[in-house]
Amino acid sequence: DYLRQHLPGQLPVYTDVFRKWARVQIDHGVAFNNWDLIQARSVLNIASVLEDDTAYPNHKGRQYYIGFILNHNAERQWSLAKLLHEGYDPNTGIWNECPGYSLNVLADFTGIVQRFDREFHHDILPDMPVLEKAVPAAAQYLFPNGFFTAFGDSHYGRLSTIPARRLLANAQLHHKPAQTATFSRYLKTLEAFNNQSGQAARPQAPGSANVSDLISLLPDSPSTSPASDTTPAGQITDYVTPVFSAPQVSYLAVRNGFDPINGLMIALSGSKGNHMHAGGIAMELFGKGLILAPEAGIGTSYFQPDYAEYYSQFPAHNTVAVDGISAYPVMKSNHGFELLHSYPASGAKDGFFPLVSFGNVSFIEPETQARQNRLVAIIRASDSSGYYIDVFRSARKDGKDKMHDYFYHNMGQQLTITDSAGLPMNLQPTDQLTFAGGHLPAYDYFWDKRSVATGNDIQAVFQLAMPGGQELQMNMWMKGEKDREIFSVKAPASKAIDRMGLPKEIAALPLPTIVVRQKGEAWNRPFAAVFEPSVKGTPKEITAIHSFSPVPGQSPKGPSKGSPGRPQDPDHARSSTPNSITGLTITTRHGITQHIFCAGDSFPSGDSLPADNAPNPAHEGPYWCNSTFGIISEHRHSIQYLFMGSGVTIGRDDYSITSTGGNVSAALCRQPDGWYFTSTGPVTITLPHVVLTLPATPYSKLPF
Repeated sequence: DYLRQHLPGQLPVYTDVFRKWARVQIDHGVAFNNWDLIQARSVLNIASVLEDDTAYPNHKGRQYYIGFILNHNAERQWSLAKLLHEGYDPNTGIWNECPGYSLNVLADFTGIVQRFDREFHHDILPDMPVLEKAVPAAAQYLFPNGFFTAFGDSHYGRLSTIPARRLLANAQLHHKPAQTATFSRYLKTLEAFNNQSGQAARPQAPGSANVSDLISLLPDSPSTSPASDTTPAGQITDYVTPVFSAPQVSYLAVRNGFDPINGLMIALSGSKGNHMHAGGIAMELFGKGLILAPEAGIGTSYFQPDYAEYYSQFPAHNTVAVDGISAYPVMKSNHGFELLHSYPASGAKDGFFPLVSFGNVSFIEPETQARQNRLVAIIRASDSSGYYIDVFRSARKDGKDKMHDYFYHNMGQQLTITDSAGLPMNLQPTDQLTFAGGHLPAYDYFWDKRSVATGNDIQAVFQLAMPGGQELQMNMWMKGEKDREIFSVKAPASKAIDRMGLPKEIAALPLPTIVVRQKGEAWNRPFAAVFEPSVKGTPKEITAIHSFSPVPGQSPKGPSKGSPGRPQDPDHARSSTPNSITGLTITTRHGITQHIFCAGDSFPSGDSLPADNAPNPAHEGPYWCNSTFGIISEHRHSIQYLFMGSGVTIGRDDYSITSTGGNVSAALCRQPDGWYFTSTGPVTITLPHVVLTLPATPYSKLPF
């Protein structure tokens, strides 16, 4: 109207410029990621000020450009229909970019829903049904303190409530009571959780600060608030599950408890989708209110050398690099891991054993064609404590392994490395870990480097003293192996933590880092570590850790012949041996001792062991296990629980669980009021003088 009033003669010029801008974006954009949506939003802005198609000789006006954005596909501008189909996983509701970008995309898509409600008075959401799953699915990225994970080109942040508000407004505007209740409940839950975990979410949509567009000039929808309905808030755990797998972006979350301080969570990320880094199987760890082992972020920016050389590369992540040269393309990447096993199953909310969570993934490192396998687990010791297990195997398929480097970065001002008895180790300055040594340029970003060669177990403490607050610690233990060297280094500060509200002096700290170099293969000699977060002045849960090497064969104290669950008789035992079993015995201050068996997923050649040729149970004294992950937990020598994760049998003496067909996950737990049990498939359980064959069942009390 302003132009018509003041410059009517110039209106054709402005119109031609706008239409040229639309055509340039359609012809020269990027189709497969968030840019396609940004371009679509811009073209819709242009369409909103154009006249109808009939006003132009080539009939390319308002209807043409809106129709093109919605339904037509060009090489560099996909339709919104195709973008939704290609970008979102309909099973999980997760977008195929790193979290920082995917959450912006969610805001943009729901913004289009809002635009059509306001400008065209048309409900377009039925044509975009995946958005109704995607909005609450974003909560699966959350750590217990309310910050979402930051793999790839991301920063840690809190979920915006804008997408939920927009879908709530849509439901209210179009009189959809079920959707109104759904999104009102989610919005109230998210707001309450953000407040409980210490900070309200940003009031604006991600990326919208100091930005205005035509949508802001349109009238608001009649209602955009949940306050007008009586739907109660839920719990954040209604939307966040103990295990969540998103293969679309190669992401796995393993959680145990969701208290903002005492919750435990491991996040694993691969490199699949857009804005991803080359990190193999990268890990983040949470502890005592903070993401203590964070992602590194993007550095200065992803246009700067530090991004290309360090922040996007293996050594910046909590991962394992092979021969110092592990690498592959970043940004658009197709190198995700495969989820082999998890407990509980991804998305399960109830019916599982609550004291153990684990995930097991495999990956082919493309530069060296090395096979990698990472098994991570959480073992809950009490409501306020627990610990992590990390067993990382890595070996080249061709057997030409030079070395494997295990990187672990943790927030803190100080890193202390000792032997298993707590005595200081004689680390000496070193010139190793450099590009000049034939490695990636990222190795040159480490400084203050010291090392010691040792085949013994080590311990480490990362100390983070918060200004005016407590000192948080990450206590690390690692099983020793021959031909191993331990490095203590400083690494560049994480650029992913700068939006977490941390004091500047904390956010700018370099990351104390351990690099463990294993000469030769690291499959049969894996990196086996235990981590326990704690607060200085509060006793640690773990008092001792020892490793053991399980052996095949009949346990001398196994069940009597003919008992269900009895390991195979030696005369009929297969010749195969346990597939690279790592054994750990962990003792806690409450008199609990846990014997833990961790198996590799397959042989380094990549050939999985056939199910009908599975190895015999691995044994350590009276304990045996044939499963991917197994725990025999004792309280002062009495069985506390048996946990079998994706396996065939586990037991001690006359206590056992044995599958009656195929691999299952199961747990048998003694509690003050009796025995409790759960299984994902039929099993036979044996206790002294009791034998029961039970079907798959959720966690519940046994009838005796």
